[in-house]
Amino acid sequence: MARRKFTRRSWSREEDELIDGHVRALADGRYPDRTAAARACARDIERLYASLIARDPNHHLATRERPFASLVQRLVVRSKALGLKWTSTFLTPTEEKVIGRYVRALVNGRYHDSAEAARACMSELRGSTDAGRLGTMKFQGVWRRIYNRASRLNRPWARRLWSKEDSRVVERYARAVVAGRYSTAMLAAQACREELGRARGLRRPARPLRAVLSRLLGLTRAMGLEKCHRWTKAEREVLDRYLRALYAGSFPHVRPAAEACAAEMRRLFGRSGEGIGDTHSEERHTVGAVFHAMIHASMRLRLPRWRGALAFLEGRLYEKYARATAVGQYADALQAAVVCRDEVSRIYSRVGARSPLHVPKAAPRLLAATQRGIVNAAARLKLQYPGRRWQPAEERIFDGWLRWYSRYRRVRRLQPLVQAANGLSDDLAKAGYRRTPRACQSRLVVLRRKMM
Repeated sequence: MARRKFTRRSWSREEDELIDGHVRALADGRYPDRTAAARACARDIERLYASLIARDPNHHLATRERPFASLVQRLVVRSKALGLKWTSTFLTPTEEKVIGRYVRALVNGRYHDSAEAARACMSELRGSTDAGRLGTMKFQGVWRRIYNRASRLNRPWARRLWSKEDSRVVERYARAVVAGRYSTAMLAAQACREELGRARGLRRPARPLRAVLSRLLGLTRAMGLEKCHRWTKAEREVLDRYLRALYAGSFPHVRPAAEACAAEMRRLFGRSGEGIGDTHSEERHTVGAVFHAMIHASMRLRLPRWRGALAFLEGRLYEKYARATAVGQYADALQAAVVCRDEVSRIYSRVGARSPLHVPKAAPRLLAATQRGIVNAAARLKLQYPGRRWQPAEERIFDGWLRWYSRYRRVRRLQPLVQAANGLSDDLAKAGYRRTPRACQSRLVVLRRKMM
């Protein structure tokens, strides 16, 4: 059965009602763009979640914030469902005619490239802004429309058209790459671009480097040049050995393992001109090449790694132990991290034993990393747990009681420290925060000493 990497949550009726209101406001022109409407909608949804949590602290919907990109996408879906259009997304009839005229001028050779046509089109659009447009279209949008429409006509313009002279020049450099006169295709593309620029003269700008490189790589592949050789069986065995040592805990993370593996590969298989005498083999023995090979191998073998295929499982465990700490099952996040790390290690050891690499016992996560994961999960779920940092709203309430304690701390009959700690704990509870009187008392004493 396919494994789910995330939990998809349906949008509730209350959320859709808020989103529909902002979609209508966007269509009426009360927001400059869709992002501004999404930000305003996100603030309303945050207030909705706060009211839901006030009624149910473990509400299934309000305990996890939605990604901002998901909210923007929902605005698009609801606008289509309601049949509403945002004027700035679509061209008005006058703009359609203007842009169409410049597209035809570009393919007919009046402009050298799409950027030149877009600049001329922008000057005309600024002079005649249509009714319904909230502001002048941005240059990037005009350029993209002209480029896409001209491309669909299948009539290459000057910058896209490769003449016979230009084709002969780039073919000559492609043969030079295949013959080995250039160590990389990028160096050949830079030299080719300079020669093409000199041939064109100063009247027209040179072609973009990425366009020259793309055509050069296409020609070299057509000439039979292999882009990169496969790793040999001996190299793969060395790589797997260091990957196994990495997951067994011999290295703290991937980079030191890649450095040690690259050093051994250079010693065993030599550099270009030595050993096997393969220039591509030398490229495979660099630290960067070994590093990326290890990352791809862990993805292929489905081994646990940071933000990898099993990261969602760690996130579930972090949320589980964050909730357990919030209800008092653990003294603090550090104590919960010890138990959580053991559970993560057991799961990863089972996964590693079943993998083709056969890692019987995966090294545990760092305790500090596990604690940080639990703390971040608690913050994401807006949970209160022992030992957490004081929030700005708590600090404001604390400052008032610290001033009161500083003023009356010498009046012994009032028991100022006990009274201030109890009052601070009660005021924090009214604001929705949980701090014990003992924790409040300790912080009052420490901060009072710092003031002195």
